[in-house]
Amino acid sequence: MDLDVTAIRGFADLTVAVRQEARLLEVFRRAALQQREAVGLADAAGLESSLRLAGRALLTLQEARRHRATVLQRLVGDPAQPLAELEARFDSPLPEPFLTARGEMRRVAIETAEAVWRNQELLLSALRERDALLQELLTGSRPTLPAGPASGATPAA
Repeated sequence: MDLDVTAIRGFADLTVAVRQEARLLEVFRRAALQQREAVGLADAAGLESSLRLAGRALLTLQEARRHRATVLQRLVGDPAQPLAELEARFDSPLPEPFLTARGEMRRVAIETAEAVWRNQELLLSALRERDALLQELLTGSRPTLPAGPASGATPAA
């Protein structure tokens, strides 16, 4: 497929959509960082605030992805077309602004996934510690926690 005027307009729309998704992923990543900080400080209000921020970001991200699907439907006829495979659909190189936006979204998505993983590890560690404290209170003996990163080690920020 050639990059005709219609396709170029489609890529301009897709670039805007991808940039919006990257911004929302960054908001979600910041919410995850705030959540980790609030858990570390035992700050219930901060935790609640971070959860609200994350929830709003995820809802808006769903809308942005629906918009991207609509743009992809118009551009290539497939709303589920992976962005990483768009080159195979066109005979010409894709517009540079789109490639830049796609790369930025990928970078932010990776950083967000890492932040969420760290939070999961921190929360699992906190739950294990809570369970050990409960057992100690109920039985008078503290169980031995398994070795590994979730046994009390705090993940790096």
